[in-house]
Amino acid sequence: MDKGISVGEGSSIVIQELSVSNTNIGFAIKDSSFSEIFNVSGKNNNYCISSYRKKQEFGPSKII
Repeated sequence: MDKGISVGEGSSIVIQELSVSNTNIGFAIKDSSFSEIFNVSGKNNNYCISSYRKKQEFGPSKII
């Protein structure tokens, strides 16, 4: 699996508990999105959390 959870294009999300296994990226946030995550666990992921800008018309993203 490529990504466990992907948030993008100006979205906002609050996650109380997250468990992701066997992915390339456990949690991806991109393109002007906001995320607040509590209680994260993962197993066999290449990357835990990734933040990036995929489309130039969007700005940075924020993770708490």
